[in-house]
Amino acid sequence: MVPWPWVALGLAAVAAAWLSADGAADIDTSGLNQLGPNLWAKPGVLARRRQLDFAQQMADRLGWPLVVTSGTRTAEAQAQALKAKRDRGEDLTQLYRRGEGPAIVAELLAAPNEVEPMRAIVQRWADRGVFMSRHMRGDAIDLRTRGYTSGQVQRMARVAEALGARALIESNHLHLEGL
Repeated sequence: MVPWPWVALGLAAVAAAWLSADGAADIDTSGLNQLGPNLWAKPGVLARRRQLDFAQQMADRLGWPLVVTSGTRTAEAQAQALKAKRDRGEDLTQLYRRGEGPAIVAELLAAPNEVEPMRAIVQRWADRGVFMSRHMRGDAIDLRTRGYTSGQVQRMARVAEALGARALIESNHLHLEGL
């Protein structure tokens, strides 16, 4: 059971949608869950209502489909994201250089690149009230960037910032925090 105020996004599959503004990129939404007008999420994304409301405001302003790929994360979900980043060769020391990030990253890099050992490290820090990602606090989301032009991704970031978020364009998504 998922505790309130979480929203678990489950099983519905829907057809493809088209960008109607700023180009004609085809955004494949098959297998995704439709959350609202022009707003979709990968199955299994866990999000708080304010995260989804923020994403809907962005979709409304942009007028094209947005896909939420990550919302609020458990320690296990954070470890899965970290494993994927390590698999892609991303530099965790650069991504997590604020606050306790360097100490957490040092422990993570000393551990095998496997979910369970990294989950245990992330959970141990979280139990002390230290969250290495804003996703774990429920005030960050990631949006898909695949299928969008660089100009469209830049516009997404500007709209997010105009709505009060901090936008970071990462290797395969747009990370938004401070929601």
